[in-house]
Amino acid sequence: MIKVCVIGLGNHAKNKIIPAIKSIRNSQLALVTSQKDLYEINARVFKNLDEAISNLEKDYIFYICTPPSSHFKIASVILNNKFNCLIEKPVVLNSSELNNIISISSNHSNYFYECFMYKFGKIYLEFRNIFLEKLNEIKSLQINFCIPKIPDNTFRTQKNTESSLIYDMGCYPISLINEISNEKNLKLIYVENYGNIEKEKFYVKGNIGNIDLNIVFGVNQSYENYITLNLNNEEKITLEYFFYGREYEKKIRIIIGSSEQIRVISDGNLFMEMLKNTGNNMHKSQSVRNKVMKRNLIDLENLINDYRNLSL
Repeated sequence: MIKVCVIGLGNHAKNKIIPAIKSIRNSQLALVTSQKDLYEINARVFKNLDEAISNLEKDYIFYICTPPSSHFKIASVILNNKFNCLIEKPVVLNSSELNNIISISSNHSNYFYECFMYKFGKIYLEFRNIFLEKLNEIKSLQINFCIPKIPDNTFRTQKNTESSLIYDMGCYPISLINEISNEKNLKLIYVENYGNIEKEKFYVKGNIGNIDLNIVFGVNQSYENYITLNLNNEEKITLEYFFYGREYEKKIRIIIGSSEQIRVISDGNLFMEMLKNTGNNMHKSQSVRNKVMKRNLIDLENLINDYRNLSL
């Protein structure tokens, strides 16, 4: 059984997180909200966080779905009250905040988890296996994650770096890179439509050892969600719809010369898979996750600095 209390009832929570929780057998749902339309859901409803903390049993896990700028304050309260929590990406906005919640979590022997649902997919495991197997043959790695339009009425349209696509979308490829290597160099070299927050497209270059790295994320005319490994023998391996979280048929394309092979991978609802795995050795793996999260935040902060310098 899993018991989850969701904080922050925007479209992401309503369309992805709550349905995923309810689809898990014997799950129990609680909500922190004042929205009247959610009172009819089969859930325990609390008007504020203090009320939820005072009334929920300690085996409830809080799921923070609020804008990133609020994560630190909310997570601090939850962890100080000895509850575990899941936090939407990015977990917080800077290394200082992360160090603080790591300290709180350690003092109370509870855990927190940054919700990168794609890590629970079959295509993610396929990528890791291919990367390790072909490591000495890889010439370059291309990661593209672009959407045609920023969703309306969300924090993403606010004009500040805390709400920018660097944190909201750039965190995906950055998290992947830090899962496979702790030795890499990254630099934001160009921003298409700089300053137009509804159309910005970001270009990052760098390397992982001898592997050239190219990352493109942001707003594009067409949807892009893939990783391509270019090998020294001109073989090209592309994993499509890589970061997509809901149930979907994903593809691995292998191109050698004029020959193309396509293998279909059926990934389930990765939000549900992530929630089902909540608690499994979370305490034991917290220190490892902390190191990856620190690298993620340092990289994101550096990209923000590069972004600011591009305007000079």
